[in-house]
Amino acid sequence: MALGFLAEGPAHGYELFRRFKTSLGGLWRISESQFYATLKRIEARGLAGPAGPAGEARAAGAPADEISRGGVPPPRVLSLSAEGRALFEAWLAEPTASSSRLLHLEFLARLHFLTRLRPEAVIAAAEAQARALAGDIARLETVLPAMSHADRAALDIGAQSAAFRLSQLRAALAWIEGSVLPACAAAFSGSSRA
Repeated sequence: MALGFLAEGPAHGYELFRRFKTSLGGLWRISESQFYATLKRIEARGLAGPAGPAGEARAAGAPADEISRGGVPPPRVLSLSAEGRALFEAWLAEPTASSSRLLHLEFLARLHFLTRLRPEAVIAAAEAQARALAGDIARLETVLPAMSHADRAALDIGAQSAAFRLSQLRAALAWIEGSVLPACAAAFSGSSRA
């Protein structure tokens, strides 16, 4: 997620955390210290780095006297590296794994960033996610009939696990088709599709 906020433009850590809290804070639960630790890991992996010549670029809209007040150094402004941008773009382009938890967190975060950065790609991303889910459902539906009737009728953990997963995937697909896609179509019907 931090890469997505950096894709919107360079910013210092507090600004990035503020963006997170105001836009995705209700979806993801991350403390400020966890967010800063994530930024440090991103920077250590070379996915982001200091903006400007010495990483001391002023944050957009911050008054110069506020930055230098009290001898405190200005906040470090980070920007995406080429590697960070490539990783973020790859993440945007791929459907989320078929897991109800990941669909709730990751797919909705992906839609958030697509809406802000590439609105023309939102409908295509939702359609791709629906196709990925439909494919996983089809694969599971071939596994369940292959199980013996006794396994499916008894409390066979493998059979019950497959049945549970299948019901979750069907519910997720119904949600995307019945809620997400119509909302995307209403919001972005005038956009050209990617």
